[in-house]
Amino acid sequence: GRIGHFASRDAMDIEGLGPAVIDQLVEKDLIKDISDLYFLKRDDLISLERMAEKSADNLLKAIEESKKKSLANLIYGLEIRYVGVHTSEVITRYYPTLDKFKKANLEELIEINEIGPKIAESIILFFKEKENLAIIERLRRAGLNFGQEEEIRRKEKGTQILAGKQFVLTGTLKDFTRAQAKEIISELGGRVTGSVSKSTDYVVAGEDPGSKYQKAQKLSVLIINEEEFKKIAGIA
Repeated sequence: GRIGHFASRDAMDIEGLGPAVIDQLVEKDLIKDISDLYFLKRDDLISLERMAEKSADNLLKAIEESKKKSLANLIYGLEIRYVGVHTSEVITRYYPTLDKFKKANLEELIEINEIGPKIAESIILFFKEKENLAIIERLRRAGLNFGQEEEIRRKEKGTQILAGKQFVLTGTLKDFTRAQAKEIISELGGRVTGSVSKSTDYVVAGEDPGSKYQKAQKLSVLIINEEEFKKIAGIA
């Protein structure tokens, strides 16, 4: 079931929370959904059959430890239909926090190479369910890792490192949508323009770049790939 999936190794990896323990917790009405795990008390666990005090303490410790698991683990643990381990990793490359992921729209999700319409629709449906949103809010209250804003990460590394620089984007980027790359550049003080000119500092070229690429070559404008862009933006 959903709680077993959440506790599994590829998700939150809560050791000691096997099917027998989950069944008892559900039967005794101690948990109804995954968020209830984080509000269990020692006495709740000791009241279970064949649960020694040491096992109860170890399980509480494992539940506590799971709060530090990565955002990708949490997304996989939520059991969104069609979203496996790999897709969860891909999602966190585009959405550094659960809140950003929750607000993603269909067009944006479909634009991501490895997602496509079927998975995108499933994600949208998941976040429309009131029950799922309530569970997520309880997980937030419990203190799980909801990811870290890239802005915070970048601020820690120093701001405005691209001040006064002009960028043009061409082709498909692997780790960002165009809107995201644009946002990163403007946050760091740079500017994105639609066409290449002599005043362009960098052309960021993804896969299948268009005519802007040729124009950049003609004007001897510096062409960089996505990895180089990440380096100068301090994201690498």
